[in-house]
Amino acid sequence: MDQILQPITTYQKNNFNNSNDDIAAQICHQILSSAAKLKAINYLLQEMKEKAQPIPGEVIQIVESLVKELQSLGKSIHHLDGPENVKNIVPPQKFDLISLVEETVLPFTVQAPDRTISRDYQAGLLFAYGSREKTQIVLDNLLSNAIKYSPDGSPIYVRVNIYSIASSKQPGYAAVYISNFGSYIPSQEQKKIFNKYYRSNGHHQLGQGLGLYLAHRFVEMQNGQMDVKSHPVEGTTFWFTLPLNRC
Repeated sequence: MDQILQPITTYQKNNFNNSNDDIAAQICHQILSSAAKLKAINYLLQEMKEKAQPIPGEVIQIVESLVKELQSLGKSIHHLDGPENVKNIVPPQKFDLISLVEETVLPFTVQAPDRTISRDYQAGLLFAYGSREKTQIVLDNLLSNAIKYSPDGSPIYVRVNIYSIASSKQPGYAAVYISNFGSYIPSQEQKKIFNKYYRSNGHHQLGQGLGLYLAHRFVEMQNGQMDVKSHPVEGTTFWFTLPLNRC
């Protein structure tokens, strides 16, 4: 964990020479993921209708959140067709990280009702500085993997910590941890798991091996860091950092 205590440098606008095909593939996966959540919610609503039960406000909130997510993904695809100097730039913005985590977790509570997703963070505003849309893709990817690659009924843990930087005028950063008790990832594979197209014997990676690769890239594009820690008994934790709002 010492490596996440490094000072935050200038926001990187045009790192990595984006591959639009890779990003488009991940956006398509995200759209399918959102559609699967809506399908699960639709099934729940049909059951409630048959039982003449009122629709909870939380379900309406989840639907609204997913609609916004799909709209955002549509804008992202549109930007891929824009001028080169536009599509390779991710303008940093202030956004509330805690509300984004909650917004991303809620649909999974409907899609995977047998799972307990425990959250450990203080309620209230916590403004990060980066791309809300890309951060949501990262969160969705890690949560989806945490559920997919762990035993049915086992818990998922989401934690957010705040760190300051000693002897620095910079505002510090937030660290997000997503943990499960799924398959152990050996140390030699941990070093490769964020590589493009890498697949660990068919595990830990979605699609064609782009999910974690792009999640890692999206975090670094926001001047954050991302890594994984896995233990045969204690489980697996993926974590990433984002700078806090500089204003």
